[in-house]
Amino acid sequence: MPVKKVSKIEKAFIEKKEEQNPKLSTQLVTLRIPENLLEEIDAQVLSKPLKTSRNAWILEVLYNNLNDSKNTSI
Repeated sequence: MPVKKVSKIEKAFIEKKEEQNPKLSTQLVTLRIPENLLEEIDAQVLSKPLKTSRNAWILEVLYNNLNDSKNTSI
């Protein structure tokens, strides 16, 4: 399958978007989670009052953990 070359206009558009809001850039990560831990995560996700994706829940937990560790190290 041939890959289309990115035009100068498309490249400029992408770079402009990244400059405007660098917080939106993301990195794809593959995470291997043991089945028993995944079952516990799913139970926590399903217990939330609002529908939440597993990925959003994991990101929320990571974010909270990082913030807690920053606050306790001060």
